[in-house]
Amino acid sequence: LRLLPAQRASLQATIDTRIVEIEEAERALSNTSIFTPLTGRVTTTSVSEGQFVGVGDALTAIESTNASEVVAEFQTRVLGNLFATLETNIAREDLIGLDASDASVLLKRFNLKAQVRMKSGDRFFFWPAEFLRFDGSADPTTGTVGLVVRIANPSVPDPERAGPPLSNGSFVAVRLSLPEPVDALRVPRSALHVDEDSTFVYTVDAQSRLAHQPVETGSIQDDMVVVLSGLSEGDQIILSDPRPAVIGMLLNPIAESAGATR
Repeated sequence: LRLLPAQRASLQATIDTRIVEIEEAERALSNTSIFTPLTGRVTTTSVSEGQFVGVGDALTAIESTNASEVVAEFQTRVLGNLFATLETNIAREDLIGLDASDASVLLKRFNLKAQVRMKSGDRFFFWPAEFLRFDGSADPTTGTVGLVVRIANPSVPDPERAGPPLSNGSFVAVRLSLPEPVDALRVPRSALHVDEDSTFVYTVDAQSRLAHQPVETGSIQDDMVVVLSGLSEGDQIILSDPRPAVIGMLLNPIAESAGATR
């Protein structure tokens, strides 16, 4: 009986402490606001109504709807051909101050454009994109290099471009292009031949005889191949496969000039 007053006082002190803690929690709750740092779409939630949340706990996952990024995997050969094609239009003064370790600077200088394409049924839909950067490292399995492109407002309807919204996780293809003209010769892929040492084309010399001309090739554009060196505008090449191909034999060709592509 003598201990009851002391126990009662201890319990009352505990109650008073809990009341103060509740008041502090209510005051903190009144000063608490939850907002998203971006405009987006809620994909997952980690809490429910009435659940206690501590500092640093994840409440939800939100994907931005302002922009989406696509990592497009390209073979190093394709990227090498792209840079080789650009070299024909790069002046020495253009390289002054350029960080050689960051090739994306060079591509941005030439205003490289990107287009994202998605197939839905029998139709294709397109979104304009912007080249941002290289992904950083090559894939150790495929040897491909990732280029990151950005699509602005992919889920906003565009009256000038009908199509479904582009959601994260969709399978798409990326096409790169240069808006500025690049002076280069293009020839049909069927005109190219490969032997053990080089790539070459059959040409018609000034005496209308068959000749063998090694060439250096660049990027492939549909059924055409960019020729970086070995041919000049106006050269006559053999589009068919001459059989037998006897160098120096007399020809009666139907002329078609190799022209500069823009």
